[in-house]
Order: sequence, then C-alpha cells, then structure tokens
Amino acid sequence: MIFSPPQLPASIRLYRLVIVTTENIIWFTPLQVIRTFGSLQITDKRVLRLLKEKEKGDGLLASEAKRVLGILDSAAVVAASA
Repeated sequence: MIFSPPQLPASIRLYRLVIVTTENIIWFTPLQVIRTFGSLQITDKRVLRLLKEKEKGDGLLASEAKRVLGILDSAAVVAASA
C-alpha cells in the first residue's frame, strides 16, 4: 500500500489514494460477488461453472471460490434430504 507523507501537497496525496483504491477494486469486486453467491446460496449451473473456473486459479479468489463451493454443496445436500 502506498502511504503519502503529510508534507506532500494534498492533490498528490489524493491522487495516490485514488490509485490505491482503484487497484484494490480490481480484485475486491469479484471477491464480493463470489461471497454473495454463497450468502444467497445461488446454485444456478452458470454460477457453479464460474466458481469452478475461479477455483482452478490461485490466490484469494480461488480460495474464496473453493469455500463458497463447499457451502453450496452442503446446502444442496441438505435441500435434497429435506
């Protein structure tokens, strides 16, 4: 993360803050979408395909996709037994 020393002009500090925020949005938004699929227990075949595709990668998105797939699988087992 980039921290701006207080002696820099406010416009440069703001610019650096915008850059850091924009970089974080790139991975943060897909992460929140994946978490939403798990929270809402969406088991549409397109969603499951997307999660399995993300799970093949590495990093935070892959681990989150794996976790959500586990949640959706356990929810499907509970729904099938009811």
